[in-house]
Amino acid sequence: AAMQRLFLFDPTLGGESTAERKLIFFHPASTATQAQVKEVGLCEALVNFMKTFDKTGAFEGMQTRLQRYIFAQPEPNLWFVLVVEASGASAAGDTSPVGSRRRNNAGTPKEDTPEAGEEQVSDVAPRALLERVYEMLRMCCGPLQAISSTRGPEELRSVLDELLPLILQALRATGEDDTSS
Repeated sequence: AAMQRLFLFDPTLGGESTAERKLIFFHPASTATQAQVKEVGLCEALVNFMKTFDKTGAFEGMQTRLQRYIFAQPEPNLWFVLVVEASGASAAGDTSPVGSRRRNNAGTPKEDTPEAGEEQVSDVAPRALLERVYEMLRMCCGPLQAISSTRGPEELRSVLDELLPLILQALRATGEDDTSS
């Protein structure tokens, strides 16, 4: 499964009319701003919707017929989202949900059942990639929320715009960006 997009957002940085402020980083950068904002809005809505069922906020992912969304919240109010191609993706434009993944009360993954005939993409490799990206960011600049709270969200955006493309390039060069399991 190939990485399609990677983005970070902080839902506390904007409202409905200022949604673009929530976006901290988006890869690929060539994606139109309106499409980036739409993607963040969808993901924020999914996270908020799932909180109504699971107060722990342990929402980890969702799969459509074409894509798998992997979510991680390594720091308060900071969401990382990795979008990978779903295996066997063929129905162009179809984004209807196939299944979602949450953690049960014991903290172990709980898989919702996909529709008949649909195959769930494993989260293991994409989640490991997200964790590696965050680990490398933390090693380079410390806690991301500390940058945002002390120097402002614009400074965090600037730092990530410089560092994340280099980190993704390094992971690609070493083959660590492979999201297939």
